Amino acid sequence: MGRQAVLERHEGVRRASRVAAIGGAVVAAIALLAGCAILPSAPPESVALETQPGWPADAPIRDPLLSPEVSSTDPVGWIDEQGRLVIVTWGSSACPPIATSIGEVEDGVVPVRFEPTPAQACTDDLSPLAHVFEAPEGLDQATVTVTVRDSGGRERVFRDVLAAGAGPDGSSIAESTVPGLPEGSDPAAPPPEQPVVLQWSEQPDRLLVTTYGSSSCPLLPIALEADASTLVLTVSTGRVEACTADYGPTTSVVVVPAAAYLARESASVLVLSASTDAPPQQLEVPVSPPGAAAR
Repeated sequence: MGRQAVLERHEGVRRASRVAAIGGAVVAAIALLAGCAILPSAPPESVALETQPGWPADAPIRDPLLSPEVSSTDPVGWIDEQGRLVIVTWGSSACPPIATSIGEVEDGVVPVRFEPTPAQACTDDLSPLAHVFEAPEGLDQATVTVTVRDSGGRERVFRDVLAAGAGPDGSSIAESTVPGLPEGSDPAAPPPEQPVVLQWSEQPDRLLVTTYGSSSCPLLPIALEADASTLVLTVSTGRVEACTADYGPTTSVVVVPAAAYLARESASVLVLSASTDAPPQQLEVPVSPPGAAAR
């Protein structure tokens, strides 16, 4: 092969190499641009029937953030009047947790899982969000365990998130309710400053709750929470449209949880009085010893 032919062949190989290199660069550039155009992944689809921002107005328990002594941002839930499961979570209002699964009752437990909302940035607030689920069969005889995964991939498990003492439909949790004062109490005028009188029963795990109001719409206990230092009782007239204009006592017997035994010596109990047309009222009510007159 002559010198000229060798040079021409070498030059052809160089041109082919340059074309290949340019083509590879173009492909790489296109791939890079395509990668830059990829948007954040879409949020997972919620399995909840609906979500409601804020603390539900018809919740059978108080907002845990109202009291610094018992405040908590752990998930909390209850069974509403329609028999549905409601779970409230807290987080950024722009990136709330998303319920991605709810299981059937297994070994007495209903598992619910929450995943984070994919986002580049989230607001630095702390807002409640109520998730409403269709109740799996047997929920009223089960506990609920919630697993929450955050944006960093960490998981937290919360067991038995159903609020202790909350009636399944927001109704009274009293063991029994009768018109009038507790048996053996002396007749007394209604207390001037609050519509609730408390005293311990002769039984150590029973609380006598005497409320004053209309006999057709009495204040009834709908939730009781307790720990070693706090006893919180919520009373409500429930959802009523009209009440008689009389004013008298109604006494309910409430079974207290074991933790309340340690709170028996407390000077007072925080009573939250709620109705459908007024915000809850917080009352510091002293607890009388067993057998004391309801005064």
